[in-house]
Amino acid sequence: MAQPTATIVERPDVTAALEKSFNGPPVMRGDMNVMREVKFWVYIFNCGPFKHVIARPWAGGGRVTIEPCKAGEEYGKPYVLPDVIQEKTQISGANEFGFVGRDGKFYAQDVLNPDDPMGSWKNMAAIDAGRSTNIGTNLYNFGCFWTLSNPPEKEAVLKAKQRLSEFGNLKITEASALWVAQQDPKYSGERVGFVHHTFADYFGIDTEWHRKYQAKKPCVGCGEMLAENAVVCFKCPATYDWEKAIAAGLRSREQAIAAGHKGK
Repeated sequence: MAQPTATIVERPDVTAALEKSFNGPPVMRGDMNVMREVKFWVYIFNCGPFKHVIARPWAGGGRVTIEPCKAGEEYGKPYVLPDVIQEKTQISGANEFGFVGRDGKFYAQDVLNPDDPMGSWKNMAAIDAGRSTNIGTNLYNFGCFWTLSNPPEKEAVLKAKQRLSEFGNLKITEASALWVAQQDPKYSGERVGFVHHTFADYFGIDTEWHRKYQAKKPCVGCGEMLAENAVVCFKCPATYDWEKAIAAGLRSREQAIAAGHKGK
C-alpha cells in the first residue's frame, strides 16, 4: 500500500506560545476524521525534467517536493496524498485547537495551479495575466498532473507531455528573443535563465544562447580529438569499445576478430 507523503505538521514553538498566553494548556477538540481509514490516494506525477519544491504548511516539512522525470522514463516518482488531509486549526482568542479534514484532490490541485482550484489534467483552464493572482506557478505547463491512478492513465501522461512540449517551445522562442535583446549593454530586463536552459537540454538544442561543452581526448591512433566516451574513431581504425561498436554497426565481427578482440 502506498504511504502518504503529506502529514500533520506540529509546531512546538506555537504550542508553547499558546500555553503561555492562555490560562492553562491548549485543549485539543476531537475530530472523527483524524481516525478515519484512507479510502484512496491522490498521486502527483511529473513528466518533465524540472524538480519542484512548493511551500505548503500542511505538508511534511512544510513543503511539497515533486521529483523530476529521469531520462528515458515516462514520469517520475509520484508525490502521494491521502484522500483527506488533516489540517490543524486554532480558534482565535481560545485555548482550543483541532483538526479539519480537507479534500486531498483539492490540495493536489492547489499545489499544481492555485489559480484554478477546480481544475485537473482533463480540464485545465487557461489563466491569463489579468486574472492570475500570482499565487504560484502553473505546473501543468511543466508536465505535472494529479490523478487517482498509479500507474497513471495513458491519456493523462500524453496530455502532460503535450503541454510540456508546447510550453517548452514557447520558452525556447522567448529565450532566442531575450538573447538578442540582452546583447545591448543598456538592456536591464529579463534574461535567458534556468528554465530556458533546462528546456534546451530537454529538446537537445545547441544554440548561441545554450552551448554544450564536452570533455575530449586524443585518439590513440591518429590524434584526432574525440569525446571522452567515444566508441570508435571516425578517422582511423581505433576502437575503444568493440561490443558497442559492433552493436551500433560501426564495426563488424570480422574486424573485431582480425584485431584480436575476444568477445561474445
